[in-house]
Amino acid sequence: AVGQIRTLIEGDFEGSPFGTTTSFRLRHAWGEWDLTPNLTLGAGQSWSTYYHFAGEIPTVDFSGMVGTAGFTQSRVRQIQIKSSTGPVSWAVGLLDPRSQIVGGDDNQLPDLAGKANFDLLGGQVGIGAIAREIHIDGSANGTGAGASSSAFGWGVNGGIDLPLGDMITLHAVAGYGDGAQELYAGPGAGAVVVGGDIRTNEGYGWGVGGSLRLSEASSMNAQYSTSKSSSKNLGGASDQRWERAHLNYMWQPVSKLRMGLEASWTERTLVGGVDDDNLRLQFGTWFFF
Repeated sequence: AVGQIRTLIEGDFEGSPFGTTTSFRLRHAWGEWDLTPNLTLGAGQSWSTYYHFAGEIPTVDFSGMVGTAGFTQSRVRQIQIKSSTGPVSWAVGLLDPRSQIVGGDDNQLPDLAGKANFDLLGGQVGIGAIAREIHIDGSANGTGAGASSSAFGWGVNGGIDLPLGDMITLHAVAGYGDGAQELYAGPGAGAVVVGGDIRTNEGYGWGVGGSLRLSEASSMNAQYSTSKSSSKNLGGASDQRWERAHLNYMWQPVSKLRMGLEASWTERTLVGGVDDDNLRLQFGTWFFF
C-alpha cells in the first residue's frame, strides 16, 4: 500500500582485492522504497551516487580500467533520491565523506553527489559530479599545527557507450577533480596538510576502448586507460601516473555462466620518475544464481 520496497545484501570473503585473507567483507547493504512510480528513496551502502557505469568495458581484472570512478570500488554509505523517466535517469545523494588526507580528516558535512544517464542510439551517456568539504582539526588529529583548516573539493566525470551497428561498440570515459581523486581514479592523496593548511591535489583520467560481438554468446574487448595527479603537493615516492591496457575474450554459453581470458598490462610512474610495470595473463569464471 505504501509502494514497492527492495533490499540487497552482498558480500565476499576477500579482505582486499589483492590480498590473501578470507575475512568477510560487506559490499552492499542497501534498501530502496518507491515513493512514486518514478521516484525512489534509497539508503545504506552501495555504488556511489556519482558512479554511472557508462564508458567502461567488461574485464576479468577485478579493478578494471583506471581513469574511471569505478576503479576505486566506489561503494559508500549514503542516502539517495533517484528517478527514471523514459530514456533519462538521474540521482542525487548525500554521502558519508571519504578521507582525502593521509592521517585522517574531520569532515563536518556529507559529500553532495549527483549523476544522470541518457539512452543514446542503443547505447548510453553518463555524467557524474561531487562536491565536498575537506576539514581538519589540527589539535585533534595531529596533522596540523593546532589550528583548524578547511578546503573545497570537487570533481566531474563522463562516459559513453556508442554502438556502431550490431557488432561493434565504442567506449570512452574521462574525469577531472580537485580534492576528489576517486572521480578520475587518481594516484596519491586527494589533499595534503602543509603548515597546518589543507592543499588539494588536482588530476585527470581517461580511457578508450571497443567491444566486438563475435556471436550471441561471445565477444572481444580492448581498452587503454590512464590517470595522473598533479605533483605539486606529492612527495617523490608517491604515485603520479597510472596506465593500464586490457585485451580479453568473453564467452557466455548460457545465462548462468560466463568465462573470460585476458591479457593485461599496467604501469605506474612515481613523482620522482621511477617506473614499475606488470604484464599478466588471467582467467575468470562467473556463476550467476
